[in-house]
Amino acid sequence: VTHLSRPMGILFEENFDVQHGGAFVAEINEGCSAAADGSICRGDQLIAIGEKRVSGMDFEEVMKLIVGGVEMKTKLSFFRGPAESLYGPSGASLSWLDEFV
Repeated sequence: VTHLSRPMGILFEENFDVQHGGAFVAEINEGCSAAADGSICRGDQLIAIGEKRVSGMDFEEVMKLIVGGVEMKTKLSFFRGPAESLYGPSGASLSWLDEFV
C-alpha cells in the first residue's frame, strides 16, 4: 500500500489473460512520485484504488477511477507477483481481498 501524489508516473496495462481482468504496472517513469516512492515494481498487480477493490475489474473502469480521482494523494494497493498467482486457483479469494481493502 502506498500513497502517491500526481503525476504518479505509472503506466498501467491490462492483464494479458482477459479472464483475469484488472491492471498491472508496465512501467514507472523516472522523476515522478512512483519512482521516488520506490515501493512499486514493474509487474505489480493493482488490487485497490483508495478503498475500492479493482482486482479483476474491467481495465477501462480501472483507468477511469485513476484518471478521475481528485485527491492530492491517491492510495494504491498492490500485489507483487504475476496475475496467475493472484487470480489463479491458489490466489486470494474475493472475500479475502474485500477484507484486505
